Parts: sequence; structure tokens; C-alpha cells
Amino acid sequence: MGPPGEAGAKETEISQSQLLPEEEKQALIQDIETHIYKHYKQNITHGGATYIRWGRKWCNNATGAQTIYDGVAASGHYNVHGGGGNYQCLPKIPQWGRYTDGEQSANWIYGVEYELHANNPFLSNNIKPLQDQNAVCAACRIENRSSSMMVPGWLNCPADWTTEYQGYLMSSHPTHPGRSTFVCVDEDPEAYAHGQANEDGGLWYTVESHCGSLPCPFYVQGRELPCVVCTK
Repeated sequence: MGPPGEAGAKETEISQSQLLPEEEKQALIQDIETHIYKHYKQNITHGGATYIRWGRKWCNNATGAQTIYDGVAASGHYNVHGGGGNYQCLPKIPQWGRYTDGEQSANWIYGVEYELHANNPFLSNNIKPLQDQNAVCAACRIENRSSSMMVPGWLNCPADWTTEYQGYLMSSHPTHPGRSTFVCVDEDPEAYAHGQANEDGGLWYTVESHCGSLPCPFYVQGRELPCVVCTK
């Protein structure tokens, strides 16, 4: 048996020998942080932000957006009280499950037509006139961003956000019994080929601000409201 304190001295020596030099500890911490960051980036890449680009057949390649599918804007009938009230981007070519041909439920979904008369703020590079044309849409995904939002009343995204597209707010008409949501329709819209007949169904009208409960003069009576879709 060794002299008193020898065992304690050996334990201290072993403990000190297991300690890493400060430079090696910092390098190890850096490696761990790098590994965590890479894992986080991989998870973000496997996720991604999604949104619907109303009024266009393709997504914005300039921002890195991928087109998942192109389709047609659809909703319930403008003159019916019941049924769905939100707009859907139906794929151009559907897939069918189990079905019974015929008219059992009468819960129809229709295409959406542009309704633009004297107040048409849209560009006309893709198609003109827009009146009664059938609206299109595209489902989009941004691989390296995780959040998306539509900002009504703005043309530009907040700082550090990416602008996917700019447009104008549209919805059903206030005098029609069929209510709907507001959507941001691209400022240079397209239409479905051979869909210019006045067949009604869902109808899109521009949205104007109304002073009173809205704060004016920031908002202006009767002015068409723009919108922008942003990702981050």
C-alpha cells in the first residue's frame, strides 16, 4: 500500500490527462456546431414553403420556385348560398377514386371567371381582354425556405423576405349570395385556353377599400387593393 495521498494524486493526474487543451476543445465545439447546422439545413431542404400562384400557370423560376402542378381556379357557384366558400386550385387533369356517375349531391364545383369592367388594374401581356376568361393557377414550392404569406394592401415584402409575385386582391361580388375568400391574383394573369365564353360559375372581382372602419387617408375610398406573396 502506498503512502497516504498517493491514490488521490494519481486520480488527479489521470483526471488532468483526460482534459483537452483549450484549442482542441474549441475545435470540437466547432465541429459539433457545424454538424448541427448541416442537419438543420437538411431538414429545411426536405421541407420547404408552398403557396398557390393564382392567375398563372407556372411558378416564378427566378426565385427558385418549383411548379408542383398547374391547374384551374375553382369554387362554388356565385349565385348559390351553400357549398364551399374557398377557392381551390384544381389540377388540370384530375384523378378519380370511387364514384357514381350522375347528379346525386348537386354540390357542384365550377371554374372561376375574371369579371373586370371599368376597373382593370392588371397588365395585359399574356391575354386580353380578361373579361369572362377562365382563371388558372399553379401550386408552387420553395425548397430552401420554410414560411410563406400573402400580404394584402402591400406591393413589396417585408425586409429579409423574398417576393414570389405581386398582384391584386380578388373575391366574389358583395351582392352575390355565394361568399368566398380573398385571393391574391398575379398582376399579369393568364387564362385557360378556349375558356372565354360567359359561362359564370365562380366569379372574381377586384377588391376596393372602403373608408370608415378602415383608417383613411392611409386607405383611399374606392381604390383597388394590391397584394404580394412572400417567402422566407
